[in-house]
Amino acid sequence: HMNSGVTVRHLNQMKAQVSTVKQFCPERSRRINDVLSHTSIAALRRHPQFTAAKAGDPIAAFAVVRELTRQERITRLASEHPGAIICPVLAIERTGINMLPLAFAKFAGSVGGLRVETEIVQINKTHHTDSDAMHRLLNRPEFDGIVIPGQDYIVVDDVITSGSTIQALRLFLESHGARVVAFTALAGSFNIITGSSLEITLTEETLHGLETKFGIAYFTQFLRQHHIAQAPAELTNCQARYLLSFRNLDSIRSRIAPQHSQVRLEETRSTSHQQMMLAFA
Repeated sequence: HMNSGVTVRHLNQMKAQVSTVKQFCPERSRRINDVLSHTSIAALRRHPQFTAAKAGDPIAAFAVVRELTRQERITRLASEHPGAIICPVLAIERTGINMLPLAFAKFAGSVGGLRVETEIVQINKTHHTDSDAMHRLLNRPEFDGIVIPGQDYIVVDDVITSGSTIQALRLFLESHGARVVAFTALAGSFNIITGSSLEITLTEETLHGLETKFGIAYFTQFLRQHHIAQAPAELTNCQARYLLSFRNLDSIRSRIAPQHSQVRLEETRSTSHQQMMLAFA
């Protein structure tokens, strides 16, 4: 009888937590699960101007974007969301100022007849490019800038690896009362463990896996304790599947410890909004 009582209590806790999780995933968000992509990462990296574009060359960036963007997809996206503002990920990376997201946003804005937001910027250096999944989890991008409450936004980036950056931008916009209606990127990745990076919102299968393996209440507490997220629904589907690949929460903790030490050594610096605006001017 004691075991039955514990089981029932835990099931009730899970149901309550799942209900809470679903509040973080409104129906409008569930309709924008997939990132609209245009090419493969291999094709993108093969482009002769790719390296220069990632290092801050705007001419190279526009050359890459013009050749690899599927204009008909942008036209369709714009027709589905007239009046939306395109919001690119503007960030400084290890190799310099990545100009691809801004070039992609401006090209998409021109093709689709949509306004491009250029004053919402990432204000911390997370060094996500070519980093591993745990590094991306523990180093969340932070954004600053003026958001228009009630406005529809289309979030764009160049490459989606785990979706952590566009998800962080999405959460920033929505926390200020905006609506994120779509994502688009030049390319996305696929991993046998984490699946397609183009799927952002947690699937029912992934959510069920989290419930079954960790228990939503315990998992939520774990995420908050390690400053990863406030709720499972703030994770991308790739990130959640990555954590599901561990045997238990203790296994994840042991993997996190050396990462935290490395973060302290690197001392990720924050950059003021004004500095970022000057960088992209």
